Amino acid sequence: SPMNPDSHSAKPNIMSRWFNQLAPPSSGVRFPALDGLRGLACLCVMCFHAPLVNKYFLLLWPAVPTFFVLSAFLLYYPYAAGKAPKMREYYLRRAFRILPLYMIMWFAILGVYWFGGHTVPLRTALLNLFFLQSWKPPILNGPTWSLPAEMQFYLLLPLLALCFPRWWWPMLLGAAGMQFISFWVGEPLSRNWPHLALPFILGM
Repeated sequence: SPMNPDSHSAKPNIMSRWFNQLAPPSSGVRFPALDGLRGLACLCVMCFHAPLVNKYFLLLWPAVPTFFVLSAFLLYYPYAAGKAPKMREYYLRRAFRILPLYMIMWFAILGVYWFGGHTVPLRTALLNLFFLQSWKPPILNGPTWSLPAEMQFYLLLPLLALCFPRWWWPMLLGAAGMQFISFWVGEPLSRNWPHLALPFILGM
């Protein structure tokens, strides 16, 4: 009946079960010391991009490569430990971790441009939506320049994990070579995965 108190608790239970079926479980890999290091790197990135104080923190640019080292280590660890996640669970976990907040940020940035009287071309908005902004600027939100490279590495990680035990040294040499080329060529390579391949492979 409408007055049955159980009728109000049924909906959350159904939604909870639906969400648990859709969202993959956590990998269970936690390293408290690395959480602290990641927090410190996050603080460094914030200071580096803060308009009033960034000139005092120019030497903090290694914080972004540090993120890639930590991400690669934490993501590859289950594969190295013989507990590789199913591919569906892996990709869903990555999507649930990044896409919701990124979508909120994307809509918020478009709103800021709109309220400021600026029109964002549809092409630019879509490139930023699909993590292609570092290949085809402009970047609507400057600090997101590294996210396309991060997403590309996430997509490639299962393949990299399969190849790494046998071919780790060619992969390391190739990453170092791409790092050198990205420094020499500059943009767009210096804003994309060739520039960040070395810290990612080192993390593995």
